[in-house]
Amino acid sequence: MPSRRPTTQPLGLHLTRTARAVSQAFDRAMAEAGGSAATWQVLLLVRSGDWSTQSQLAKATIAPWEDTKPPAQLQVAAEPNQAPKTARAQRPMERAVADNLAYKQAVKEYLEDIVRASTKHVVYPDSARKSHWTGTTSIWFRLTSGGELGESFVDTSSGYATLDVAALLAVRKAITDLQAPQLIRDRGMMATVAVTFALADKAIGSDK
Repeated sequence: MPSRRPTTQPLGLHLTRTARAVSQAFDRAMAEAGGSAATWQVLLLVRSGDWSTQSQLAKATIAPWEDTKPPAQLQVAAEPNQAPKTARAQRPMERAVADNLAYKQAVKEYLEDIVRASTKHVVYPDSARKSHWTGTTSIWFRLTSGGELGESFVDTSSGYATLDVAALLAVRKAITDLQAPQLIRDRGMMATVAVTFALADKAIGSDK
C-alpha cells in the first residue's frame, strides 16, 4: 500500500513563515507608533546586555537622518544666542562709567563758573587794603540733590577774619546766582573753592 503524504507542513517551514509574518506585523506596528528597527535593536541590547563593543551600541542608536546632518550646524545656531547675553550684561556697567564721567565733567565746569562768579562778587574790605592784608581763604560747601546750598563754611583761613568773611559771602552769592547742571542737581556735590586776596590784582579765585 503506497504511503500517504503528510497533510501538515514541515515544522521548519511553518516556523519560518510564522517568523516572517510576526516580523512584518512588528514593522507595521513600529511604523504606526513612530519607532524604527534601530530603536527596537537598542531596546533588545539594553534589555539583554548583549553587545560586544560600544561602537555596536552607538551604531544602533544612530537614526538614519543623523548620518547626513553636520554637527557644526548645532554650534553655529547656538553662538548667536550667547552674544546678546554678554552684551546685555555689559550695558549697565558701560552706562554707569559714562554717567560717572559726565558727572565729573559737569562738576569741573560748575566749579570753574563758581570761581569766576566769586571773583566777580568778592569785596576787598577797605580796612584790609589799608592794612595791606593778603591771603587765601578756602570755602567748603555742599549742594543738596536738588541743587540747593546745604551748608558752607571757612575750611582754611587766610589769617584774617575780615578776608574770610568776604570770601564766604562771595562764594555763597556765586552759588545762589548760578544754576547747577542737571547732573549735579540729581546727585548733589561737595567741593572746596579758594579765594585769594592780593593788593596787585584785587581778588583772584581758583578751585581746588
